[in-house]
Amino acid sequence: MISTGIEDVLSIAGELGDEIVEWRRYLHSIPEESFKENGTASFLAEKLASFGYKVTGGLAETGLIADLGSGRTVALRAEMDGLPIQEQNRLAFNSTNPGLMHACGHDDNMACVLAAASILSRLKPEGRVRILMQPSSEKTSEVDRKSGSNKMIEAGALADVDALISLHVDSTIRGGEFGILSDPVKDRQCRFEFVIAGASGTKNCGLKTGAALILDALAEVEKNETYRPLFAIESLVSSDKEAVLTGCFRYLGRETHDYFKKTLSGLAEALEGKGIDARLSIESAGVLSRADIDLARVVSDVVQEVSGRDCQKVSRQAWSEDFTPYSSSLPATLLFLGAAFEGQTRVLHTPTFDFDETRLANGAAVLALSVLHILRVSVS
Repeated sequence: MISTGIEDVLSIAGELGDEIVEWRRYLHSIPEESFKENGTASFLAEKLASFGYKVTGGLAETGLIADLGSGRTVALRAEMDGLPIQEQNRLAFNSTNPGLMHACGHDDNMACVLAAASILSRLKPEGRVRILMQPSSEKTSEVDRKSGSNKMIEAGALADVDALISLHVDSTIRGGEFGILSDPVKDRQCRFEFVIAGASGTKNCGLKTGAALILDALAEVEKNETYRPLFAIESLVSSDKEAVLTGCFRYLGRETHDYFKKTLSGLAEALEGKGIDARLSIESAGVLSRADIDLARVVSDVVQEVSGRDCQKVSRQAWSEDFTPYSSSLPATLLFLGAAFEGQTRVLHTPTFDFDETRLANGAAVLALSVLHILRVSVS
C-alpha cells in the first residue's frame, strides 16, 4: 500500500485544479517549434523558481532542469515542443502561433509535471526532485540529427539522477484511467524518416502522399505476421508542400533489419516512380533497454491508490517516442494519462486533438505521490 502522504497530495492537487487548467491553456496557446521553445521555457522557469526550485536553463538550446532538495534524486520529465499543424479547434485558448499547435498533448504533459513540482515543493520530500523540461521530442536537430532527449542527456540533465518518470497523455486510453509502459525490451532499433513532396501541380499532395505511404507500409508489413509486431508508424506531420513521416522498427538479427530496409527503400522507389520526391533516411537508435519493472510497479500501485483503478500495461513493442534514451541510461518508466473525452475520438497529431483537462490534477497527484514514495523508500 502507498497510503502515506496520499491525503496531503490529493488535497493540494485539488486546490491546484483551476490553476493547472490555466497553465495548460496558456501553454496550449503558445506552441513553439522544436529547439525554439524560448517562450515556453521562460514561462516554466518562472513558475518553477516561484515554487522554490533552482532552475538551470539553456540546456540542449532551450531545455531546462530545476532542482529542489538534496540527496537521492527522482526526475520528472515533460516535452515542450509543438507541431507544425494548423489548429482547427474552436477553443478560447487556440494556438496564437499560425501553423503551430500542441497536437501531441505536450501542453498537458507540462501542466501535469508543473503541478507535481508545486505539490512536492509544499511537502518537502526526503531527497531531491529534479524537473526536466525537454525541447524537441518530435524532431531531430538539423545540425547533428540528435533528438531533444539525447541532447539533454549530453548536457548533463541526468547527472546524479537515480530514477526518472515521464508522463504523456494518450488518446487511446479512457479519461480517468492510466497506462504504463512495462514490457521488457532488449532489441536493437532503427528509426526512419520519409520527407515526401508531391508531384507538381497537385494540391495538398503532401497529406495525400503521406497517407498513401502509411497505407502501403502497413499493407506490406501486415502480410508477414513475424515482422508485423516489430514495426510502428510514429508520426505524420504534413503541410501543403510536404509530409514528414517517422517510425521505427526493431530487430535481433540482420535478416529482420534487411527486410525492413528493403521494404522502406522499395516504398521510396515506388513513390519516385510516380513523380513524387520521397527522401528516406534510416538511423540506428541503438539497443533498447527495458522499462524498469520495479519502478513501473511502484507507479502502478500509486495509480491504484489515487484512481481506484488498475493501471493498464501498455505493450508497444516497436514504439519509441523520445523516451528511449532515458530508459537506456537509468531506471525509468513512462506513465500514460487517459486523454479521451467520453464518446469522442481526438487523435494525437491531428488538427482537432484535444484533451479532457479535468483529468490533469489526478495525473499530477500520481506523479507527486510516486516521487514521495520512491524517495521515502530509498532513504529509509
